[in-house]
Amino acid sequence: MERCALCGVFAEKEQGVFNIGDQVCYPMHGVGIIEGIEDKVVLGEETKYYVLRFLVGRMSAMVPVATAEKVGLRYTVDASECQKVLDYLKGEPCQESDNWNQRYRDNYDKMR
Repeated sequence: MERCALCGVFAEKEQGVFNIGDQVCYPMHGVGIIEGIEDKVVLGEETKYYVLRFLVGRMSAMVPVATAEKVGLRYTVDASECQKVLDYLKGEPCQESDNWNQRYRDNYDKMR
């Protein structure tokens, strides 16, 4: 299990292994389903990619298997864990920087 840095919620996670049909969260994009795992040649190098189809909109993405964990690809949480997040968000607000750029970087880091 891995603890979320933002809210302290634990989520199940296998070490960088996702399967076709898994529901995952891709930071800054949303929740999607892994529809396939493909080998592609990019810049002369063959690499495995997860093929994601997002649940909202018609967007899809390809995420290199080797860097999936680094970019924050992770399993979604169940309803009880989601309720813990909502309860946390109802609590007292955190101290934030007055600088919009610093707030953006801080929030981005928390979502990774």
